[in-house]
Amino acid sequence: MGDAFIAVACNIFFKYSFFRTLDLSYRKFVNFVKLVQSYYSPTNPFHNALHAADVLQASHVYLSQKDVKENFSDLELCAL
Repeated sequence: MGDAFIAVACNIFFKYSFFRTLDLSYRKFVNFVKLVQSYYSPTNPFHNALHAADVLQASHVYLSQKDVKENFSDLELCAL
């Protein structure tokens, strides 16, 4: 499973420029995402960090659609 959750989260935040537009610290964000990932049990066959990465990616695909994205501010997109 590795660090798929961390990679997906960071890539999405870069894509939306959240680090710049919301003045977020990349280092603090990575530390936070690592902490979140550490709470997922690697022995759980379904609800694990890889599943979290899949859900995050699927949410991104849905929210990146123009007719959806245009209805949210950067802060709202980040919160979702």
